Amino acid sequence: MIRQRVIKKLFLLAIVLAFLLSMPAWASSFLLRLATVSLFFSLSVLSFNFLAGQLGLTSLMQGSLVGISAYIVAILQVKYRLVFPIPELTAVSLTASLAAALGVGLIRTRGVYFLVLTMVIGLAFWALAVQWVEMSGGTTGIIGVRAPILFGVNLRSPMPFYYCVLTFTLLFYVALWFLCRSRYGLVLRGIRENERRMRSLGYNVRLIIWISIVLSSLPAAFNGVFLAYDLGVMNPHQMTLTTNVYVLLAGIMGGAESIVGAPLGAFGLKTLDIYLAAWTERYLLITGVIFVLVVLFRQQVISMIRKALASLLVSLRRFRKVFC
Repeated sequence: MIRQRVIKKLFLLAIVLAFLLSMPAWASSFLLRLATVSLFFSLSVLSFNFLAGQLGLTSLMQGSLVGISAYIVAILQVKYRLVFPIPELTAVSLTASLAAALGVGLIRTRGVYFLVLTMVIGLAFWALAVQWVEMSGGTTGIIGVRAPILFGVNLRSPMPFYYCVLTFTLLFYVALWFLCRSRYGLVLRGIRENERRMRSLGYNVRLIIWISIVLSSLPAAFNGVFLAYDLGVMNPHQMTLTTNVYVLLAGIMGGAESIVGAPLGAFGLKTLDIYLAAWTERYLLITGVIFVLVVLFRQQVISMIRKALASLLVSLRRFRKVFC
């Protein structure tokens, strides 16, 4: 039974990888861009899911960390004329350092207090980006961010940029997947279920949560780098409360407790956003209704998807027996 489950998972993983790797060969330019945007947006959703799923901490500042990383890349590249990889490495390291500094205060809060505090921090970053005109460019932002050319490969082109984003996204998913299934991940879930008991067993709960906050900032920081490359401009609009709520919605739609669900939620929300915005001006209202329905009937939808995948596997087995 266990072996069959492993085979099923490996088979599904092979199909997903083949689909993603072959996409530039058959997908239209619109679909390729949608996949690219969904992939690096899923990094911020992964950042949210790691805290919410493993520790039960709902953060409303992960989108702001993305904006900070993107701003650092834009400032260093456009204002100070620094070249790759200095802006990118600086953005990732400073974003992680900022998360470490904020984590010193955040580790003292739980539940709704953690949610509200991270929301206030996100709003503070947005206000700073709007008012610090000399550095951030105000509401106009910083224009002229360009993706680098590496080893003769122009990352400004859609296909190389897609594969670059896909590579880093897969690396983060694999790393966090193994981390969540390690002893460290087991400790995180123990803290989520019964923090007092884990403390009585001798674990330094605050230190573990602080390390998790720093780790969760890394996918968001890389998302910021890709966001700056993709837009070519960075402005405070990318750091609003709406942006942080979008990350939360995508995380819940895909399943906040699931690392694998992060890309599903990201792709689903981005697809809804694009198509509904083209169809009606009240797309936010429709997105909200769909979100409520997903929350109410998510288990039924997941059950339907699992049954459909099981039927697909049965059909493939019959096909193999007949023709092989």
